Amino acid sequence: MFSSDADKTIDPQLHDAAMSTFGILLDLLERGQRDGSFRPIAVSALAAASWAQVHGLAMLAINYQLLEEKVGSTPVPTALDVLLDGMCRSD
Repeated sequence: MFSSDADKTIDPQLHDAAMSTFGILLDLLERGQRDGSFRPIAVSALAAASWAQVHGLAMLAINYQLLEEKVGSTPVPTALDVLLDGMCRSD
Protein backbone atom coordinates (compact mmCIF):
# COMPACT_ATOMS: atom_id res chain seq x y z
CA MET A 1 0.00 0.00 0.00
CA PHE A 2 2.90 2.38 0.65
CA SER A 3 5.08 1.49 -2.32
CA SER A 4 4.84 2.94 -5.79
CA ASP A 5 5.72 -0.58 -6.98
CA ALA A 6 2.28 -1.70 -5.84
CA ASP A 7 0.02 -0.87 -8.78
CA LYS A 8 -3.36 -0.19 -7.22
CA THR A 9 -4.97 0.06 -10.67
CA ILE A 10 -4.17 -3.60 -11.36
CA ASP A 11 -5.01 -4.92 -7.89
CA PRO A 12 -8.52 -3.78 -6.92
CA GLN A 13 -8.16 -5.23 -3.40
CA LEU A 14 -5.12 -3.07 -2.75
CA HIS A 15 -6.98 -0.02 -4.07
CA ASP A 16 -9.99 -0.83 -1.89
CA ALA A 17 -7.77 -1.26 1.18
CA ALA A 18 -6.06 2.08 0.55
CA MET A 19 -9.37 3.88 0.04
CA SER A 20 -10.90 2.26 3.12
CA THR A 21 -7.92 3.32 5.22
CA PHE A 22 -8.10 6.85 3.84
CA GLY A 23 -11.83 6.91 4.64
CA ILE A 24 -11.09 6.02 8.26
CA LEU A 25 -8.57 8.87 8.40
CA LEU A 26 -11.10 11.35 6.98
CA ASP A 27 -13.72 10.23 9.50
CA LEU A 28 -11.32 10.63 12.43
CA LEU A 29 -10.25 14.08 11.26
CA GLU A 30 -13.86 15.21 10.79
CA ARG A 31 -14.76 14.00 14.28
CA GLY A 32 -11.70 15.74 15.68
CA GLN A 33 -12.77 19.00 14.07
CA ARG A 34 -16.33 18.65 15.37
CA ASP A 35 -15.14 18.12 18.94
CA GLY A 36 -12.69 21.04 18.66
CA SER A 37 -9.49 19.00 18.78
CA PHE A 38 -8.25 19.91 15.30
CA ARG A 39 -7.82 23.28 13.64
CA PRO A 40 -10.75 24.47 11.51
CA ILE A 41 -9.04 24.11 8.14
CA ALA A 42 -10.00 21.96 5.17
CA VAL A 43 -10.18 18.31 6.20
CA SER A 44 -8.55 17.48 2.89
CA ALA A 45 -5.48 19.50 3.96
CA LEU A 46 -5.30 17.70 7.30
CA ALA A 47 -5.71 14.37 5.52
CA ALA A 48 -3.00 15.15 2.96
CA ALA A 49 -0.54 16.15 5.69
CA SER A 50 -1.35 13.08 7.78
CA TRP A 51 -1.26 10.63 4.88
CA ALA A 52 2.01 12.07 3.55
CA GLN A 53 3.66 11.96 6.98
CA VAL A 54 2.65 8.36 7.66
CA HIS A 55 3.52 7.30 4.11
CA GLY A 56 6.95 8.89 4.39
CA LEU A 57 7.64 7.32 7.77
CA ALA A 58 6.49 3.92 6.51
CA MET A 59 8.73 4.11 3.44
CA LEU A 60 11.72 5.19 5.54
CA ALA A 61 11.09 2.32 7.97
CA ILE A 62 10.62 -0.22 5.16
CA ASN A 63 13.92 0.88 3.63
CA TYR A 64 15.76 0.92 6.97
CA GLN A 65 16.41 4.66 6.73
CA LEU A 66 15.32 5.60 10.26
CA LEU A 67 18.83 5.42 11.64
CA GLU A 68 19.16 6.47 15.27
CA GLU A 69 22.26 8.57 14.58
CA LYS A 70 20.23 10.56 12.03
CA VAL A 71 16.78 10.79 13.57
CA GLY A 72 17.13 9.89 17.25
CA SER A 73 15.87 6.88 19.14
CA THR A 74 12.12 7.55 18.74
CA PRO A 75 11.66 9.03 15.26
CA VAL A 76 8.12 7.84 14.59
CA PRO A 77 6.43 9.06 17.80
CA THR A 78 8.43 12.28 17.68
CA ALA A 79 7.47 12.97 14.05
CA LEU A 80 3.82 12.22 14.80
CA ASP A 81 3.93 14.59 17.80
CA VAL A 82 5.19 17.33 15.48
CA LEU A 83 2.38 16.56 13.01
CA LEU A 84 -0.25 16.70 15.74
CA ASP A 85 1.18 19.95 17.11
CA GLY A 86 0.45 21.49 13.72
CA MET A 87 -3.01 19.96 13.40
CA CYS A 88 -4.38 20.59 16.88
CA ARG A 89 -6.02 23.78 18.06
CA SER A 90 -3.87 25.84 20.36
CA ASP A 91 -6.61 27.85 22.06
